[in-house]
Amino acid sequence: MEFCQNINLSKNILSYKRSVFEIIFFSILCFTISFFLVHPQWAVGTVVNAILFRVAITQKGLKFLLPIVILPSLGAILSGLIFGTPVLNLFIFAPLIWLGNFLYILINKSFILKNRLNPVISLASASIVKGGILFMGALIAVYVFNFPNILLTAMGLIQVLTAVFGGLLAISYQEIENMFFKQV
Repeated sequence: MEFCQNINLSKNILSYKRSVFEIIFFSILCFTISFFLVHPQWAVGTVVNAILFRVAITQKGLKFLLPIVILPSLGAILSGLIFGTPVLNLFIFAPLIWLGNFLYILINKSFILKNRLNPVISLASASIVKGGILFMGALIAVYVFNFPNILLTAMGLIQVLTAVFGGLLAISYQEIENMFFKQV
């Protein structure tokens, strides 16, 4: 983890036009990726979380985040990524996924850009919070509302791992981008 100690991600806030372009591009990608990759869930989740992390460190403020927060889960549900077919239960569970995605972005944005915390520590914290919220919601959904047990697997440890790997992928990409396109 030594390579992450000198990362300064706070200098990567995008201009307004590029910010709007990236939000539109990433929103479309987040929605459609589940239709193209289909399976495995970890691959889709890693790419989506890489996008969520990139948005956290490059977007100023929170005003454009709604599509990035909502569209990945809608794409996953409609493509049948989790249960093989779109299931009403997942539409009911979607707001909890949105909350997890929003907190993942917000925690990383706050810890890295405002508090200048090491990105790996921020990433680990945000991933645990996101995974914990989704798993607790899945426990309630399964044991109180009789959702299918597979929801526990889909919303368990795999969520934490894809959030961590996605964030590490985004950090690596950002470091490569900074190396080749040094900002003046």
